[in-house]
Order: sequence, then structure tokens, then C-alpha cells
Amino acid sequence: MKLLSWLVYVPLQILAIPLAIAGASLVAYRQLIVSRRLGVSQTAIEILNGRWTLHVFGLRDDPGAAKLAPALPNTSTSGLWLALFPLWVKARIAGEPGLYPRIVPHERAGIAEMVPNRTAAFDEIITGHLGEVEQFVILGAGMDTRAYGALDLVGVEVFELDRAETQRLKRETLERAGIDASHVNFVSQEGDPVPLGRRHPLPDREQRARDHGPGQGERGARKRARGRHLR
Repeated sequence: MKLLSWLVYVPLQILAIPLAIAGASLVAYRQLIVSRRLGVSQTAIEILNGRWTLHVFGLRDDPGAAKLAPALPNTSTSGLWLALFPLWVKARIAGEPGLYPRIVPHERAGIAEMVPNRTAAFDEIITGHLGEVEQFVILGAGMDTRAYGALDLVGVEVFELDRAETQRLKRETLERAGIDASHVNFVSQEGDPVPLGRRHPLPDREQRARDHGPGQGERGARKRARGRHLR
């Protein structure tokens, strides 16, 4: 079947080149230009596009990405389909993905495997520790969909931290896509601090160092004192 998949893929890909260019251009326009107009990071969309592709090709079950991506204004799943359809046909005939997307041993991973390999690696780390934690905090969450079906997070309190503009777009799109986000705590960059675990009072010296920034605690005070003495 692999030979047959190549025999079908090569002429199909050649015929589909104009459509693939149009699809890639549409995705790039929305990811770069529309994201800029919305004031959100385009890299968040790049990751979501990769995870949507992994889901469509059967490499990773991600119902959240499957619902979220089509509802976002700064990407285009139609454009992704135009660009990837020949590869999807090849994968279906061969029974497995071939050129893209694919998850390979880390030592063989190139730029094309960055999102698939990184996603798989983090999934493995996270699932290996879920039974040991009560809270799951995603820093720079962007359009991450692990909390919406990609991983079993039952019984774990989830926090997503990101810029206010990114979270506003995500929450609006989650609602429009019919994705339940009631179990997720959204914390924006400008928001009030939330308890992300038990906090213990810092000793006075550590508190001063924290208040004055790196290098501005006791060691910084000594340096300033020496400077005054020399003057």
C-alpha cells in the first residue's frame, strides 16, 4: 500500500500545487496579518495549526483543537486542507502518515517535526505526573487545548496564563465553538494574583531581595555600600 500511496500522491500533489499555494497563503495571511490586527501572538496559532493537523491525520486525539481552530478568525482550516489534502490522501492509503506530519526519534527531528515531536514529548511528561499533582498551570497558554479533551485532566485544577488580548480571543472562540471551559481558570497578565499552591512567608532577607529585583537584595546592598565608601 505504501507504493500505491506514492503513485497516487505524486500526480495529485502536482495537480494540487495551485490550490496548496492558495491554501498556504490564506493561512499565512490570517496567522500573520489578522493576528497582528487582533493584537495576539501568531506563534500561538502556529502551534494550534500543528495540533489540528496531528488530530486530522490521526496521530493525536485532540477534540479541542478540532473545534477551536475552525472557529478562530486568525487561522483557516480550509486553507490547511487545501495545502495538506494530498498528504492526507497518501496517509489514508498507506495506513500511516509519511512526509508530514510525523513524530520521529528526537535525534532525527528537523524543523518540520518540531511541533509534533515537542507536543508528544510534553504530553508524555504531563501525563506521567498528573496523578501526583492537584494543579496544572500552563504558562503562555496561547491556544493550547490540553484542557479541552487532549489529556485526561479530571480532578486537576487547571490554570491558563497569558496576555489579556490572547485570553479574550480564546474565551470568546471557545464559547462560539461550544467548548466547555468552566473547569479552567484564566489568569491574564494584568489580572490579580491567584493562589497557585501553598505559599509560605519569605524570610525578611529573601523578601527584600524579591522586592528589589535580582541582585538588589543583601548582596546588592553591600555593593552599593562599597561604592559609597570608595567615593
